[in-house]
Amino acid sequence: MQGPSLPPLAAAPASRVLLLALASRLVVLGAMLLADWSFADLDSSARLQGYPCAGASSSGVAADGQRPTHKPPLGVWDTVYFARVARCGYETDKINAFFPGLPAAMRAGGAALAGLAALLGAPRPALEAAYAAAGLALNVAAFCLGALCLHRLSLRVLAGSSTASSSRASRQGAGTAPAPGGGRRRSARLSSLGAGAADGSGMPGGTEQVEQQEQRGSQQPHQGRLPRRSSKEQQQQQQQGECIADLALLFFCCNPASVFYSAAYSEALFAAATWAGLLLLPRRHWAGVAALAAASAMRSNGILGMWFPLHKALAAAAAHSKLPLREAGRAALSCAIILAPYVAMQAGAYLAHCGASAAAPPPPWCSARLPSVYAFIQKEYWDVGWLRFYQGPRRLPMVLMSVAVALLSLAGIWAYLSADWQRALTLGLFCRGGRQLPRWLGRLERALGKRCLSKAAWLRAAGARLAASTGIASRQPKAQQRRQQPSMLATVFQPLADAGPEAAPVIYHWALMTAVALLAMHVNVATRFLSACPPLYWAAGAVAARGGTPARLLWLWCFAYIVLGCILFPNFYPWT
Repeated sequence: MQGPSLPPLAAAPASRVLLLALASRLVVLGAMLLADWSFADLDSSARLQGYPCAGASSSGVAADGQRPTHKPPLGVWDTVYFARVARCGYETDKINAFFPGLPAAMRAGGAALAGLAALLGAPRPALEAAYAAAGLALNVAAFCLGALCLHRLSLRVLAGSSTASSSRASRQGAGTAPAPGGGRRRSARLSSLGAGAADGSGMPGGTEQVEQQEQRGSQQPHQGRLPRRSSKEQQQQQQQGECIADLALLFFCCNPASVFYSAAYSEALFAAATWAGLLLLPRRHWAGVAALAAASAMRSNGILGMWFPLHKALAAAAAHSKLPLREAGRAALSCAIILAPYVAMQAGAYLAHCGASAAAPPPPWCSARLPSVYAFIQKEYWDVGWLRFYQGPRRLPMVLMSVAVALLSLAGIWAYLSADWQRALTLGLFCRGGRQLPRWLGRLERALGKRCLSKAAWLRAAGARLAASTGIASRQPKAQQRRQQPSMLATVFQPLADAGPEAAPVIYHWALMTAVALLAMHVNVATRFLSACPPLYWAAGAVAARGGTPARLLWLWCFAYIVLGCILFPNFYPWT
């Protein structure tokens, strides 16, 4: 039995989205500061933050003459290293695990705070405190920007229109108000929608005209996008998408990795840059590429953003039955731009530690065939590698920390892929009932289909003989009816299956990130690692829209992780 579903937010204009995001950050920051003040730190690491930069002449005092006796507020864990890079640069090869995007922003923000203090005649703040404060302010701003980008992207992909918010206002102005209990009723109507992608444009007036267009469409081969649905189905899907988009925004503001989006970590800036790139890429290609390049300067997995311009080129090739030279060149240049920050960091580390001007003996990674300081650090110091996390029995309990996000991700990915295997196996380029498959792909599909059909016919015949011999033939009709009914998984995540064509690249990006998180890195950090994937929030919104026990467990997971993170993280206790 389903419980009461959460009502969708109203029209959710930009001001309301930003206000909700800002309020959530202030609440989390307040809780973290309260916990930091109330509980003793496990390890303050104050001496690490005040240790002089390499090459400083003073012993025990920083190069600027300051050495803090206590840690800055929320200056814990990776924040210490980011502030260190902002103040001293990359002193050793080990610290290259922290990408330069956030330290550069913290350094600029710290300089702005110092200038403001001098202008007001206030004492100059300690560098660590200035950098930590700048990092917090930047992350709050980035979180608000990321929330706005996520909501707009969700409306465009799930509601089938880039102007879904304005369509709400037009419907309300025309006297069409949303039905009460919209979340549950909209989700209940999802099973009546067919698989495919709507283009989001309004249908011409009149039922007869719609029927004539559908008849003409059925007489012609389907090319490009899927056949248009009726205006009622389009309106239903748009309402469904708006509800899921609002719930996805709410889930992002209360996501289990909230503490990392509030402290001076790179998650908020990375998510904002990535989602801004996804939002800009279809219509303002180079602005989107610039945003994705900024994301790759924040975190190593930012280089996976190359997949988005590549998929755009593949979509152009599918539409023209060949890859235009212009699209190929644009995709190659886009990938080079997105990869540039990662390559620049690797080259800088090589020149600093492996070149002729290096002060110390070169580290072991310098002699590798393809030197990579980041890969060496991850393997040598953090023991990251293929299935390496599962080799130690003492680590297995830490897997429990990421069970929830793993189950939600795997369920959402499977629901999308299994809804249309033709779309799944062609990277979302050819949907069932959409544009005609290329000849080579059509021949492959027919060959596989014949083989599968022959095996299926043999299995059906064997099953019929077995049923006749055991006397259970009378049970077959009910079993067949149960098999024809959609599964609970397909029903819950139907909004993902019905998402527009733009959902395909982000779904595959989500699948790749999930595979990396579960197989090639520390699984206990999967919650914040996958928090930069928009489909994670769409899947959570679909679960929340259904209501009932799964939705209650979802929100319990969110708030439990927020409370535990606010207590443990600022006091230097291990947390994801």
